Amino acid sequence: MSLFSTLALAMGGSWVSGINLYATVATLGLLSRYANLQLPGELTVLSSWWVIGVAAALYVIEFVADKIPYVDSTW
Repeated sequence: MSLFSTLALAMGGSWVSGINLYATVATLGLLSRYANLQLPGELTVLSSWWVIGVAAALYVIEFVADKIPYVDSTW
């Protein structure tokens, strides 16, 4: 992978992780699975169905917890 591709992936991933870490992990995993995104080095584990499923489930839990006032503060 070229330096610019790795840099673009790192910058995009870090920007999106500011929005939500679980959504970023699930998105990178799905892009690796379906859009042939070549993840560098150790990040290839993100394309595992277990990692994608757990990240998506945690995203849904966090999304719901964010909508309930007192649960949001605890979460």
